[in-house]
Amino acid sequence: MQTIPTAAIALAVAIAPAAASPASQSPAAPSPAAPSTVTLDYKGKPVNAYRGYHPDFPAAFVGAPLCENGQAMSDARSSCIQLNRDGTGTWENDRGPGRVEPAAPIEWFIVADQKGTVTKVGTAERDSYFVILRFTQSYYSAPAGTMRAFPANIVRGAPTRAVIDSKYRNLE
Repeated sequence: MQTIPTAAIALAVAIAPAAASPASQSPAAPSPAAPSTVTLDYKGKPVNAYRGYHPDFPAAFVGAPLCENGQAMSDARSSCIQLNRDGTGTWENDRGPGRVEPAAPIEWFIVADQKGTVTKVGTAERDSYFVILRFTQSYYSAPAGTMRAFPANIVRGAPTRAVIDSKYRNLE
């Protein structure tokens, strides 16, 4: 399983660190309709995040699979990620040619800053968000509870793509 480099997640954590203590958190509570943040311990650092869909996160990532090399989920050679609106989903990866493992259940989170703003880094070519996947059962050699962070990119071009790791779907 490929993960983003430590420097990249360090950037995301630096951009969007969790509040150090309840006293340093914003006193304004989210409205009842707004999702609330949770604090994750990612590699020893607190990170604010939303579990599942948030209105400031592109809907293109939610509800439809992103698969290896843009292949269809039905292609037995494809490894896919599926993010469901409620914060659940599945992750599958191959262990080599022709050795696709069964999909593993995950919980997924969108990284946010101390104020609850979804972390986004935008350039002319892409918008990058950061997601953290937590495996709810063991997968390969990773025990249940293992977390992995990935950039979730909307790459502009012909065609525009939604990309997480090497898994993507063309949007046009």
